[in-house]
Amino acid sequence: MIRMTLKKLFPALLTTTTATYTYSLDSNEVRRQINSLFAKGGKFLSVPDFTGRFDSSQCFSFYVNSGTFTWGAFYGSTLYGQLYEEDNKTIVETTVKSSVFFKITAAILFLAGIGMFYNCVINFSFTDLLWVIGLLFLSPFLCDKFADVANGVVEDRYEDYINKLLGKVSAANGGLPKATNLVK
Repeated sequence: MIRMTLKKLFPALLTTTTATYTYSLDSNEVRRQINSLFAKGGKFLSVPDFTGRFDSSQCFSFYVNSGTFTWGAFYGSTLYGQLYEEDNKTIVETTVKSSVFFKITAAILFLAGIGMFYNCVINFSFTDLLWVIGLLFLSPFLCDKFADVANGVVEDRYEDYINKLLGKVSAANGGLPKATNLVK
């Protein structure tokens, strides 16, 4: 009950977005095309501005590069892809997961809000009450919205670069790409 309520309140933080794409190409050609895009990108303000790699022969992951100097913290979401071959067509199933940074930040701010609530009960000052409202309610929603933006950016990069390229190659072979979006 509580888990379902939290998933509805913070969908970008606590759920993954899954989309399925079908191309009329064999999996080796899809892998070759995706690898060619991964070889081009990798720098901030480059085209494309993402870094990706194949984790195995049929699985890949990529994320969008940020120009923010972050001391090793990674703010962006990661898109994971899985290639399947079925009836002379390749199915690419993508899953977007939000950054752990946003999840940890939301949890720490919520716990800080509980601590401020304790302080508010003891001292009962209006300033402490405002801090409680901000830390308990507003900050997790802001973290969810930032995670939603990061999820959307990595999904858009897939659509703009990989799906568009594979769609052109697929159309040249007589087929058209189809996409199905699911949310889990």
